Amino acid sequence: FRVWSAVEMSWAVQVALLACLLALAFPTMGSAFQLLPSTLPRLGRVSCPTFGAASLNRLSSHQRGNGKGVRDKFGIKFAVRMAGDAVANNALYCLHVCLRVKPERRDEFLVTIEANQRGTMTTEPLAVSYLFGEDESTPNTFHLYEAYKSREGFEAHTKAPHFAAWEKFVATESLSAAPEVTFYTEAVANSASTATRLPELAVPHYCLGVCLCVKPERREEFLECIQANQRGTCTSEPLAVTYLYGEDESIPNKFHFFEAYQGRAGFEAHTKAPHFKVWEEFVATEPLSAPPLLSFYTSRPFAPGV
Repeated sequence: FRVWSAVEMSWAVQVALLACLLALAFPTMGSAFQLLPSTLPRLGRVSCPTFGAASLNRLSSHQRGNGKGVRDKFGIKFAVRMAGDAVANNALYCLHVCLRVKPERRDEFLVTIEANQRGTMTTEPLAVSYLFGEDESTPNTFHLYEAYKSREGFEAHTKAPHFAAWEKFVATESLSAAPEVTFYTEAVANSASTATRLPELAVPHYCLGVCLCVKPERREEFLECIQANQRGTCTSEPLAVTYLYGEDESIPNKFHFFEAYQGRAGFEAHTKAPHFKVWEEFVATEPLSAPPLLSFYTSRPFAPGV
């Protein structure tokens, strides 16, 4: 292992090299070596869902160049997760957008954003979800949640004709403030029970957008607690539809959440659940570096044929 730490090689290559050495030393282990390629993808999917490919990009150049440094900081599960990402990663590339519309341009805005939504969901194969709704307490403030199969899906979206029409509308000074946009890759759940379910667009849902900035030294505790909250929400709340989160694309330890429930009653039931109480107790220990930012809205039903 000391030799490996001085050489830049991936975890998967290290395992393969180890298997080769063992096969040479013990010929009877040849069959195990033959199974290795089919085993690696499965190993990558059983680890903690905390880290995605974006996390690796945010590591310092020293950490990226020193495999031992990465393992020492995050543990072997981090390395396994990276190997899994290389072969099969179904994490969604997500956007949260906040738009403040001038009151006199409201009707035009709704026509344009609905056309953008319709074009996105009916013509873009990499688009997974596009929903929006008006802020619960601030008129003419709208929140959007978008999800794509990959970053390439979003980039394709920005080249579509319906997006060009949207940009043309925004250029007419239809907004009272610059759009607020955040990007993140979903933290992939590590079990079928917490696999992502997205809201049915034809039905209105009570939605939340949440932004949490975590103190670096409390990161691991935060992730453990939020994963338990996610697991409890997805497995024990009949009115919960979606609970997903991910780390900001450019700011470490800043996390974005998208939650959807069958009506406000679903969210209120969530706040009374035992796993939510554990979350509140954790927040009371001051793990955050800034106050939480929350937005509440009910998604507008989507009619693709309109």
